[in-house]
Amino acid sequence: MKNTFLTLLVLCLFLLTSCFTYSQDEKDTQEFIIEKYKENQLKIYTPSFIFFSNNIFRVDAEFFANRKLSEKEFDNIFIYGADIEVGIKKTQIISFIESIDIRDITKVSTTKQNDNEFLISIYLSGKYPSLRSVHNSLNGEVKRRKYISKMKIQIGSNREVAIQLKKAIIHLGKLRQMNIKDGDLF
Repeated sequence: MKNTFLTLLVLCLFLLTSCFTYSQDEKDTQEFIIEKYKENQLKIYTPSFIFFSNNIFRVDAEFFANRKLSEKEFDNIFIYGADIEVGIKKTQIISFIESIDIRDITKVSTTKQNDNEFLISIYLSGKYPSLRSVHNSLNGEVKRRKYISKMKIQIGSNREVAIQLKKAIIHLGKLRQMNIKDGDLF
């Protein structure tokens, strides 16, 4: 009886140590999201980027958010942006940037698009400021839309990477004691 108890205790301690030793922390999860996105970004969206507070200067985050950020807002920033070259006679660059607060995420889903590309939709509650900006290089016009309902990240055809990104965003929420739903389960 005593040996069984000791064996169970050692096994429990081993499992707990393994879970805490090998689980990703917030910075690792954010870096994983950035890395996986880069692996499967669309060539037409080049250059494109994903930023969190650990890989962007505060002044740049405030530029993309189009406002001053409190320390808490900066710690929770999630920015996605890309340039798209369009135009037949003149080269025209359309730049778009979506800036959200991680605490605003309620659900994440993946959807297969045309040409086997995937769209990762990050649904927002609207409790925190968000912004979508579109800049036209030919006329200099900037259109802004505040309080967007979802962030849309277009990626390439690798379904596995799309699922990994979705799961990593859900994991990021768990690390922050948030309940982000898997939108593909409903």
